[in-house]
Amino acid sequence: MCVAEVNGIIYVIGGCDNSGYVTANEAYNPETNTWSSKAGMKVAMQGMAAAVVDGIIYVVGGKTTYSSSTSGRANTLYSYDPSSDTWTQLASMTTARDHVRAISLNGMIYAIGGWNDSLTDLNTVERYNPKTNTWTTMTPLKTARRAQGIISYNGKIFVLGGSNTTSTNAISSIEEYDPDTNAWSDAGLLKTAVCGCGACVIKNSVFVYGGADTISVLYKNVEQYIFQLSAPTLSATASDKQVSLSWGNVTNAASYNVYRATTSGGTYTQIASGQTGTSYTDTGVTNGTTYYYVVTAVDSFGTASAYSNEVSATPVTSGNALLRITMITGESKEYDLTANEASAFVSWYNGKTSAVYTINAGYNLGSLKSRKDYIAYDKIAFFEVMAYNTATSSTSSAPETYTIMLKVTMATGDEKEYEMTAAEFSAFTTWYSSGAVKTPAYSFAKTYNVGPFTSRTDYLAYNMISDFEVMDY
Repeated sequence: MCVAEVNGIIYVIGGCDNSGYVTANEAYNPETNTWSSKAGMKVAMQGMAAAVVDGIIYVVGGKTTYSSSTSGRANTLYSYDPSSDTWTQLASMTTARDHVRAISLNGMIYAIGGWNDSLTDLNTVERYNPKTNTWTTMTPLKTARRAQGIISYNGKIFVLGGSNTTSTNAISSIEEYDPDTNAWSDAGLLKTAVCGCGACVIKNSVFVYGGADTISVLYKNVEQYIFQLSAPTLSATASDKQVSLSWGNVTNAASYNVYRATTSGGTYTQIASGQTGTSYTDTGVTNGTTYYYVVTAVDSFGTASAYSNEVSATPVTSGNALLRITMITGESKEYDLTANEASAFVSWYNGKTSAVYTINAGYNLGSLKSRKDYIAYDKIAFFEVMAYNTATSSTSSAPETYTIMLKVTMATGDEKEYEMTAAEFSAFTTWYSSGAVKTPAYSFAKTYNVGPFTSRTDYLAYNMISDFEVMDY
């Protein structure tokens, strides 16, 4: 017999009694706990399969000869309309078989596996299109089988267990079919090899129940398999007082949970849940402390995946020097750097070790994983380095006595003014008169108008200076 459900009513169709195959079609109403007889099949048979599309029951294959085990397999397809209580014969399959299994997916009906009159188990897969009343042969199973369990989940078909002529007993293999690629793949093993079992999906679990080893030992086992999501792949980037996390999208994930620990391997504390995107910024961190993170994917039923890979990150002050570069185009570029990074840039400029300098801008990334700026040496007009005032307190020193105001006009049109002593001015003119032999830029260390910084140093490129003016106080 075969079983199907339409609008909450369960239909039990065909099968056999003590005298032979039957055409019976009975409907069970769970709400009233009653059975009613419906129009019987056109042909008495057993071993067929049923699937439902748009409220119509389709019955495929089966066996019509009760007295012979080697004849009577059918390739027929019948439809039953519960609303009119009528049967219709439709286009036949290519392959006659019983103990076939059928399932509907995306408006199509798939007839999978079965047994032919030669008592050979089949790997045949055929797909029926109810709109065109046509069959199409699809990629066969990897392992021929009959009387297997069958379910669909998240757009895929799964066949579970069954029996085949190369095995004395039932088999335990599970295969997964992807209709988008028309391909089968191995999907694990049942704990108990079984044929003739039932299978159903409840939420994100498949239950496999009953069946037998072949025909000699019947089972009352029930096995549950949970469709668990894949674990995400996680990465982290630390910056000032925050850690930015990002991970790859997990198929069928409804949301993600984020966990953090201060020791590798946990114990992890959940810091975010229900994240629908694939990134998260943790701002509840302290600079200088190393944090360890994992993420889980969560399906629509609330079941979480295993932890992702663990990543670690140590937030640090994003920089203690502000580098401001003015290009010959007049464009100004600012970078928050460590003292060592600022020093490295100055060394590169004075030494001109390469034509281009790369600055990793690891802050203000937004949705980006990284940012890099490439600065051409001969496009720099001048630059300024400002050190942060990170001390909790400071002391004032006696101000120097400046006697000269130097106004430098750059090729970009910028005017730079510096108050200085006579000795400082003499050093500048010596450098300029030499044609910048020792260094390509002259540095002016400002000790006035430093604002929140401990120091400000300007670097003026020799070949970008148009003229300068000297005013004595």
